[in-house]
Amino acid sequence: MKLRVISNAQFFIMQDIIQLLPDHISNQIAAGEVIQRPASAVKELIENAIDAKATKISLIVKEAGKSLIQVIDNGLGMSVTDARLCFEKHATSKIRTIDDLFKIHSNGFRGEALASIAAVSQVEMKTKRDIDEYGTKIVIENSQVVSQEPISLPQGTHFSMKNLFYNVPARRNFLKSDTQEMSLIIAEFSRLAIAYPAIEFSLYHNDNELYRLLPASTLGRITDIFGKSYNEKFVPIEEETDILKVYGFVCKPNAANSKSKGKQYLYVNKRFIKSQYIQHAIYSAYKELIQPGDFPYYVIFIDIDPRLIDINVHPTKQEIKFEDEQLIYGFVNASIRRSLMQFNIAPSIDFSIDSVFHNMDAVANPSAMKKGVEITNTSSTSNGRAGFTFAKQNEKNWEAIFSQSLQEEYYSGELKSIDRNQENIDELPFKKQEIEIVGKPTQILSKYIVLPTNQGLLLLDQRRAHERILFDEMLRLSLKEKIASQRLLFPICVDFSIQDSFVLEEIMTDLQHLGFDISPMGNQVFAIQGIPADLPSGNEKELLVELVENFKNNFKAKNSKKETLLIAICKISSVKRSQSLTSEEVDYLSLHIFQRENFQTTPSGKPIYYTLPYQEIEKYFHE
Repeated sequence: MKLRVISNAQFFIMQDIIQLLPDHISNQIAAGEVIQRPASAVKELIENAIDAKATKISLIVKEAGKSLIQVIDNGLGMSVTDARLCFEKHATSKIRTIDDLFKIHSNGFRGEALASIAAVSQVEMKTKRDIDEYGTKIVIENSQVVSQEPISLPQGTHFSMKNLFYNVPARRNFLKSDTQEMSLIIAEFSRLAIAYPAIEFSLYHNDNELYRLLPASTLGRITDIFGKSYNEKFVPIEEETDILKVYGFVCKPNAANSKSKGKQYLYVNKRFIKSQYIQHAIYSAYKELIQPGDFPYYVIFIDIDPRLIDINVHPTKQEIKFEDEQLIYGFVNASIRRSLMQFNIAPSIDFSIDSVFHNMDAVANPSAMKKGVEITNTSSTSNGRAGFTFAKQNEKNWEAIFSQSLQEEYYSGELKSIDRNQENIDELPFKKQEIEIVGKPTQILSKYIVLPTNQGLLLLDQRRAHERILFDEMLRLSLKEKIASQRLLFPICVDFSIQDSFVLEEIMTDLQHLGFDISPMGNQVFAIQGIPADLPSGNEKELLVELVENFKNNFKAKNSKKETLLIAICKISSVKRSQSLTSEEVDYLSLHIFQRENFQTTPSGKPIYYTLPYQEIEKYFHE
């Protein structure tokens, strides 16, 4: 027999290297998908209370949920055994067999939430059923049960989670400021409160009561959260077939605006979801009724047989797959259009579901990126101000037909993210050309400026050009010092919702550096006393409201707060589409845009111009 000598290196290689992770580590990894921030935990805990048949739910948070999140309900409660078992991974009372996945009526069903919460926080739960003499108190840290004992309390469950991510400091460091995290908590709280208006909800932050919502109708709950003024802005919708029902409220066309994206609520079987496909169906119903770039706000419920949907596609359960998406699209679209017509705020329209609607370009093939070329402007320069005051547009001039450029901004941002960064221009397969502006600029369609050049006709988007000019000028000033403010003759008071007031407090310092003078007056009321000197006056209230809404819905970590706000300020304050310009204003935009270092795109990356080569024109008329 021959003996084989194995070296230390060979011995190491031959050892088994795959091992099972300890439960507390695997739970922390899983928690990253389910509990991403305090608002995620709030959602899961309130949904559990709803599933427990609670009629009264209280949410108590401290330091925006970082130090404490507590949910108190009067639901069914749990037995001693269930109180211990509910923290085990994939332990659930909602399903028993694989078939149950296709007939889910509860909010939770996978049994991941409580296990994930226990893995990243210090948990204390008190619970009692009506039939039990005593309840149970259980304390858990790092997925390990520290203590369990009987306790006296009324029927229901008191769930407290403290020091979120205390054992995962890297995750805790990625949380945003208290005001931003609290705004997200209020958003989740509002979504659930709207879906279940028969339940009494209350919310406390740092011992201050923010909401106390008594049982009400759906419209009553909406106005309790958004304000009484919304009662006059909504139109009810309700349509029903054998397999689905669509009901709720949509806004009147004259109430839609660019600030409404934060007030769009879509529910399927009372579960809040996000669906670009259905959202497009809603927008399409308002086509020809609202300005491109404006958004209708709505609260729409879809009740459908659970067997016709799949909600088990994402840990947050906010994405749903429909068995027949085309049917849902057409039914939602027709329901909204019918309601708008019945209330005499839309022209007579045909409500038959178009069998080819799914082939529309806006759905099937969002427009591709436009290409750009380099331009050298040889015209004379001007010393005009970046804050050139343009005449205010006629807000009631709804456009019936809009160009492909507008369709991109109206739909593409919702259906598909299109990268229009400057770097893409440098990667074009053809060489960039230098062209010379040789003729007088002319405005067409009240939205574009035509510039004759030696290479072709250049179509300049007037709003985007002005946005780039404003941004460059204000950025230059903000980098040197605080932007000067122009005082208003009379302060303008703006009443914000609770959620929006948290957002405004978050960005207050940056707004002041950018030239705004804003003072809190109490009870979510803020007074505007000054605005940046170069901005046109007259729409101060709308500007501030839209800034808050824009920041709330579009904040990106890659940009600083100040840069995000600056982009929004310039977009909101720039000259509008469908706005006729004087010859001086046309000349101003035409001359100043090409003095920018980056004149090809807006600060958010959208193309500013399009060139139609003379060769293409010649081909069209070639005999």
